[in-house]
Amino acid sequence: MTQRVLFLVNGLGLGNSTRCHAVIAELLAAGAEVEVVTSDNGLWFFAGEKSLAGVTPIPSLHYGQKGGRISIGATLGQAGQMLSALRRVDAVVAAAIDRFRPQVVVADSVYCFRPARRAGLPLVALNNSDIVGRTLARLRDWPPSILPQFLFVELADYLYHRNVPDLVISPRLDPADRSESGPFRRVGPIVRRDCRPTGPSAGRLKRVAIMLSGSVFGSRVAFRRRHPGLHIDVLGRPAPDEQGKRMSALGDPGSEISVTRWPDEAPAGLAGDQSDARKARGANTEGRSEDSQGAGWPRPALEGPTSDTEGVTYHGKVRDSLRLLAEADLVVVNGGFSAVSEALMMAKPMVVIPVPRHAEQWVNGRIVRQLGVGVTAGEAELEDAMEHALARFDDLRAGYRDLPVQVNGSLQAADMILTLAGGRRRCG
Repeated sequence: MTQRVLFLVNGLGLGNSTRCHAVIAELLAAGAEVEVVTSDNGLWFFAGEKSLAGVTPIPSLHYGQKGGRISIGATLGQAGQMLSALRRVDAVVAAAIDRFRPQVVVADSVYCFRPARRAGLPLVALNNSDIVGRTLARLRDWPPSILPQFLFVELADYLYHRNVPDLVISPRLDPADRSESGPFRRVGPIVRRDCRPTGPSAGRLKRVAIMLSGSVFGSRVAFRRRHPGLHIDVLGRPAPDEQGKRMSALGDPGSEISVTRWPDEAPAGLAGDQSDARKARGANTEGRSEDSQGAGWPRPALEGPTSDTEGVTYHGKVRDSLRLLAEADLVVVNGGFSAVSEALMMAKPMVVIPVPRHAEQWVNGRIVRQLGVGVTAGEAELEDAMEHALARFDDLRAGYRDLPVQVNGSLQAADMILTLAGGRRRCG
């Protein structure tokens, strides 16, 4: 019997969609049928996927924001609207279950369990909130700015997943992390099939890929100086009109190039500057730079390349970003789990720029540093961090040689889902 799997995918950014797409590809290869229920960026990402049984829209749920940054107060102030949206999500999911008749429901950051419970279906979640809480409990140098988001979002997320789903598939970054508790089951990083290690450019380092969060809180990108001999691909961002005008002045040495810095910011030192990254894993060298990061991107990106100026190509949303990542010597990402996972599995030295006030992204950046394969920085330090990482490129590449090869967690996740659905098929 063909197994049918219903995916509920949070569409705030693109990370959830990318992660779910990787698992869905393995389920489809095993002969399952899949339908997706999603919103926002997820609708764009899955549009035109003919291999899916269907794509159904649901209402959006967003963090509240103040000054372009995550605001827990503003989020709590939207509680009534969020409860109303959740009721509408429940109705859409219940209708999808009645129509599609799945054997299992899989949710990635969509907190809708009642329709699955009423239908007597097992509920699987993709979530690693257990790693976030355990890492923060182990460390003592995290910035106070992440505490509200951790208490009101990450901790609540953990408690929900500890008590509601039948199975929680929890991907890791650190290959040494094999701890499990309750419904959480550890797997390798969940990435797309073509995420394979690639070597650096022959001779001098030539390319940098900057792939930042697709949500409204993703970091802005603006360059204040030229980088001769280096080509920079900026994924998920068009060149803003005003920034484009300023970038066009690069030919005039006296012109000032736009830099993303706000009046309340103070310069912060780069984190992760270790003379021997492999020996210094776990060392307390955090620069607390998360507090110095700027506001989020104010509008959704457009699809396709939008500008190519002085060695910097701004791309809009890119569904298949792997080609550009594979060509890059260095990758710059926010701290979203999917982006960091793909850079890690491709063995790319990286710069991680956590979204301000976001506990999970701070944790992901910290793990990258401890593994010795990247550095962390604040938004205003993007260019300095990029040059710093390129100067330490050989050390960061060497960090990967010390790490064991990790299995793509999408294979493990698909096996677990099919087993719970009753299919018991081996994927891969």
